Amino acid sequence: MTQPTKDAVAQIDWRIEPGHVGPAELGKPMPEVLAHDLAARYLARHIADAQPIDAFQFDDPPLMVIVDGPFTKADDGDGATERWRAKAVEAAKTAVITRIMVIATGPKTAAGAGVGSTLAELQQAYDDLRISSLPPTFGKDGCGGTSKQLPGILFVFETCSKAKAGERVTRVDVFS
Repeated sequence: MTQPTKDAVAQIDWRIEPGHVGPAELGKPMPEVLAHDLAARYLARHIADAQPIDAFQFDDPPLMVIVDGPFTKADDGDGATERWRAKAVEAAKTAVITRIMVIATGPKTAAGAGVGSTLAELQQAYDDLRISSLPPTFGKDGCGGTSKQLPGILFVFETCSKAKAGERVTRVDVFS
């Protein structure tokens, strides 16, 4: 498989929409534009309340793409990245994407919301946006903003009090 050039990646519309960020789509395998150098991008780890994930982290676009991979199914403890790397890279050809996390500024919604947006900006873009504390599955003390206009999209803040005080979105999750 040929590695796409930075120009090719830059020409893609990495818009955040329900069910996908650009060509990375929930329920589908890794898109070809991201399916390069996967061994170096692979992470097997636990997140939030010790949920095992198989993920591939990209800098451009700034995404963490979580797939239904071998570590997720086996959950055999910490330090599993090296142990599962080869199997996960092979599985990424057909494993479906289960969650996409936008982890830095770049991809945005059609209204211009994304990592770095403030609560006020989100509320201006989405008049029904509500924030609430997140369950432990999203991390300790987290706060999330949701809008019925964007089902399956969560704007993550460190805490709700900090969001109300002007803290910016730290991550955007796309999930089913």
